[in-house]
Amino acid sequence: MKKIIYLSLVGALAIIIASCSSTRISGSWKNGDIGDKKYGKIMITALTANAVVKANVEESMAERLVSRGVNAKGAGGVFNPKMEINDEMKHQVASELKSEGFEGLLTFALISEEEKTTHVPGTTYTPYASAYYGNYWGYYGYYAPQVYSSGYYTTSKVYLVEAVMYDVETEKMVWAARSETTDPSSLDKFASDFTSTIAYQLQKDEMLK
Repeated sequence: MKKIIYLSLVGALAIIIASCSSTRISGSWKNGDIGDKKYGKIMITALTANAVVKANVEESMAERLVSRGVNAKGAGGVFNPKMEINDEMKHQVASELKSEGFEGLLTFALISEEEKTTHVPGTTYTPYASAYYGNYWGYYGYYAPQVYSSGYYTTSKVYLVEAVMYDVETEKMVWAARSETTDPSSLDKFASDFTSTIAYQLQKDEMLK
């Protein structure tokens, strides 16, 4: 009986975990030309017209990097969707970044928003000794509802976000990563999961001082 209860709890926990928001890295790239160069002061900008999302993600990412010993700051109004990209603007932004001592510029952009349908199979079990094996009717009565339970389909919302870092001095791309976030329950939850994952990947790829 204890085993039955244990298996039920494990199954319930698996369903809860599967339904929670999560972010994973599907791939990352590092520019080999930078050698062992690492970045200790980084400006962060989320490329979105949604001011609330922009502020939330930039602030959360800055906090993650600061906790890892990096001097980081959200771009705020330095970059915005309505800015006109011309030589004068690019020179102005580049001069501002350099004058404040920034070494890297980390950008985020939503690449796509998709719905993914997954089939969850019906209940399965592994036979083991118990009183229910005593006769056919006891066995059938207990397990039939589980054996014959059908599977079902579940739909998840998946957000693909690309993170790219540029070297402020050379203005070249030095690092990039593609992430997938599934069913974020809130903006705060998304920002927390996403920025934590990106900060970990940056450190793993040896991009941080």
